[in-house]
Amino acid sequence: DVSNILKYNKIKMILETSNYKDEVIFEINKEFNDNREIVIRKTNFISSRTLGIKSNKAAKDLNKDLIDELKDSKTILKVSMYETT
Repeated sequence: DVSNILKYNKIKMILETSNYKDEVIFEINKEFNDNREIVIRKTNFISSRTLGIKSNKAAKDLNKDLIDELKDSKTILKVSMYETT
């Protein structure tokens, strides 16, 4: 449930496995309203499934080792989100 972060303007999201970590910073779309998908965009395009806009990274910019590790279905991904400026 991400409803508690919608009150913030800017978020730092940390993606972490047991071996690798990366972070993404984005602005919050206050109109986010989807219970199945979360999309973070580099652009400012908004839809109901867009949680973040003006992100500093796209999927292709994430740590390649992290992405490779996520290809293993046994890998656990921890996602943390914090207010930032």
